[in-house]
Amino acid sequence: MLRYVWRKSPNFIRNFTSKILVKYLVLTSRQSRSKIKERPGRLIIMGNFSSGGGISRSAERYCEQLEIKEKNPICGDTTAATCQPIRKHCPAVLALREMRDDSAPATVIIHLNPPHFLLALLHLGRKFVKNKYIIAYWAWELPALPPVWKYCLEIVDEIEVPSTFTQKIISQYTDKPVRVVPPIGHLSQKSPEVRQYGASGKLRCLFIFDLASSMERKNPEAAIKAFSLAFSPDEAELTIKILSPQASPAAMQQLQALEKEIPHLHILSEWLDETQLEALYSTHDVYLSLHRSEGFGSTLYEAMSKGLYVVATGWSGNMDFMRGSKVFPIPYTMEDIPQHVADHLGIRNCQWANPDINTAATILRNIYKECFPSGEKHCNIVEGHDQQVTLQQYRIDEGASK
Repeated sequence: MLRYVWRKSPNFIRNFTSKILVKYLVLTSRQSRSKIKERPGRLIIMGNFSSGGGISRSAERYCEQLEIKEKNPICGDTTAATCQPIRKHCPAVLALREMRDDSAPATVIIHLNPPHFLLALLHLGRKFVKNKYIIAYWAWELPALPPVWKYCLEIVDEIEVPSTFTQKIISQYTDKPVRVVPPIGHLSQKSPEVRQYGASGKLRCLFIFDLASSMERKNPEAAIKAFSLAFSPDEAELTIKILSPQASPAAMQQLQALEKEIPHLHILSEWLDETQLEALYSTHDVYLSLHRSEGFGSTLYEAMSKGLYVVATGWSGNMDFMRGSKVFPIPYTMEDIPQHVADHLGIRNCQWANPDINTAATILRNIYKECFPSGEKHCNIVEGHDQQVTLQQYRIDEGASK
């Protein structure tokens, strides 16, 4: 309910509320900041550990880093404080109510974007905030920051981000350190799995996204269009796994209507645990994401680490890691974000990518030919489009510079 009220409130109310909350927290944090000459060695990491999904996995993988593990951090779960659903049990993680009386110096790294970042600190209270060196771990996807993000910069001592894309954006608004720490954990040490592509007799494509992260930005319709242009029902299947289906009933209805029209499209909205999610990746061949912008693109990185072909918009945070013989960045044009999105976020003069659907369809078709060299059956790509595009044109070598 709180999240719904916040989303529906006019910008001036959200901005005014954020200013008051930031002032309340800054008064305390600045009192002790002058006493802290460097980052305290005691480490506390906070995030939505029990919520599952991308935000939870990002915080978990951050904790898997050797330099973090060696400090034996205390972990705090912000799921309840940010009004998110609790989907799994994390026995080694403390609830925020168990941490409110902690007034000892510590470095606190909070894996929450505003306004959830503010909610967590308010839940902890001013006694906790005092004597804490606060680092915000933020992922943002657009070239401009909303007002509440800019207000929250007053509270933090440093910012950590998942990509150079996000680093460049936030660095425009602050002189405080902004450090890139990709949330990849043990995945960075994992070699891509050896896979048999097309083992089911079809090319199986996958896209995973959180509906609470904006359907317009995640852009599943573009993935569906490219897939439909490339394949007939007997050649391929597209599975779209949706997290937080309750975030937009209208968007769910739209996607379910498309599922009825397209026989080789499957919409999956049930909650999957880690084992089930692993099985989902292992039974698909291609990861397809024609997003308009990503702060990092965790599911893209996961798909790459598991050996899937990856076809994704060649812009924003995912370009830090999109390289390899089975990775294909899709060309795009820049366009203004829709006015209703800009108004909701309180930003102006902002653009994101519009991926080339026909090129994506052609690359998907060529992947099919590579996996089924003797099984060419059908091509539905728009007439007149240059179908001479080859996979080699869009391959990026592992050793290519970022």
